[in-house]
Amino acid sequence: MKSKYKIETLLERLDHLHRSYLRDFAYAEGLNLRQLEALLYLSNCNKYSDTPLAMSEYLGLTKGTVSQTIIALEHKTLLRKKKDSDDRRVIHLELTTKGQQIVKNCVDNSDRAKALRSNAKLRTLETGLTELLREIQHVNGHRTFGACHTCKHFRRKALGEHHQCGLTQEPLFEIESLKICREHTEYATL
Repeated sequence: MKSKYKIETLLERLDHLHRSYLRDFAYAEGLNLRQLEALLYLSNCNKYSDTPLAMSEYLGLTKGTVSQTIIALEHKTLLRKKKDSDDRRVIHLELTTKGQQIVKNCVDNSDRAKALRSNAKLRTLETGLTELLREIQHVNGHRTFGACHTCKHFRRKALGEHHQCGLTQEPLFEIESLKICREHTEYATL
């Protein structure tokens, strides 16, 4: 029980330190924390997850908050909206070059990034944290938003040189397969 308490305390402290860094970085860039979190999310999601609804689900925000965040980021020319080519009712969000640069600066300069560069036990840490996250998501009924290439629907090189989403039957480029997806489904465990 002592170990469980210590892990919870460590996760809480890491969260506080990270959010403090994000708030300070956002403020220096003329953003609020929600706007920066939206940019970070969009930099990591694939074409099935770059919608306002998916952003709302991932960040745990109301549709109204996401809508206001998108309007502010558009006004600051950090993102743009694009209509879906197949379904004109669907809006996709994409970072502008300026938005991508802010994300790069945030990620590359964080204390967390600097610490992780020097940690020799990253693979073990990643595996343990991934298992913990999946368990919490499962218990609470949340979508996993996992990396596309780890999904049960992912078909490696199914279309010759391109991967394929088995759910939509659409081709996936390598870079898309590394991004998080709203439709991600875990493999069933025995």
